[in-house]
Amino acid sequence: MILGGWAANYTVSLHSGFPITLTSTGQAGGQLARGSLRPNRYGPQLTYAEQNIDRWFGTGNSFCRSAGVNDGSCPYGVPALESFGNTAKGTERAPAFRNLDFGLGKKFNISERKYFDFRAEFFNFLNHPNFSPPAVNIAQPATFGFITNTIGNPRNIEFGLKFYF
Repeated sequence: MILGGWAANYTVSLHSGFPITLTSTGQAGGQLARGSLRPNRYGPQLTYAEQNIDRWFGTGNSFCRSAGVNDGSCPYGVPALESFGNTAKGTERAPAFRNLDFGLGKKFNISERKYFDFRAEFFNFLNHPNFSPPAVNIAQPATFGFITNTIGNPRNIEFGLKFYF
C-alpha cells in the first residue's frame, strides 16, 4: 500500500543566455529619443577569462574611453561626440537559465469512493541560482559587467493532502 502506485512529474526549463546589447554614454545631438546610445565596435572579441557575477564579461578587457578614439586593443569604445555607436543589438550574452520542478503524488484508497490524495511538489528542485543580465554601460567601469539580481525563486517545497469522500 505504501511502496506502490506513486506518480512522478517534472518540468525542465533550459535557456541559453539571451542576447544583450551594450550601451554607452555621450552626446548624440539630441537624437537619444530614438533609442539608447551604443558603443563603437572596434575589433577583438571580449575575453571571458575569470568570468563571475562581479565580472560577467571577464577580466583583461579594456575599453577606449576617449570619445571616438581606437587605440587598437579595445573591443568597444565610447563613440565620438554627435555620433551614434556602430555596435549591433544583441552582440553579447546574458547568463543561462536552468530550472527543474519536480512532483510526487500518491492516492491512498480507504474504500471505493473514499481516498487520500498526497502530493509533494518541489519548485527549483536543485536550488540553482539564475542570474539577471549584467550592467551593460561600458562608460561606467565601476558597474560594467556586475550582476546584482537573480531571476526566479529559491527552492520552494509544498506538501498537500486531500481527502475525497
